Amino acid sequence: MSRSPRPGSRLKNAGQFLTATTRAGSGTAVEVADVYWFTDGMDMVEGDEIVVGANAPVKIVSITYPADPEATTAGILEVDRRVEWQAGDHVHVCYGGWESRLAPSIGLLD
Repeated sequence: MSRSPRPGSRLKNAGQFLTATTRAGSGTAVEVADVYWFTDGMDMVEGDEIVVGANAPVKIVSITYPADPEATTAGILEVDRRVEWQAGDHVHVCYGGWESRLAPSIGLLD
């Protein structure tokens, strides 16, 4: 039994990206609107592999959480290599089809 949307399904590429960058920049510290979707592994496992805008995947090595999580969810994802991004670029974990830059599909598997 397949857990992916069928070809031609309205669920294909109908999902939303997890968050977006808050401003344009470059480097290894990426400020995003919501850091709570991601993990740096908490010194137990490797951090999430993510895609920032049009860059190749990078790994999260640390996360700076907001000082007041009730006021904002914005924070900084520190990644393992330099990337460049524009304000509002999508940020998401790697999923099947991420290379196409299309939104993820709705369902258990993409």
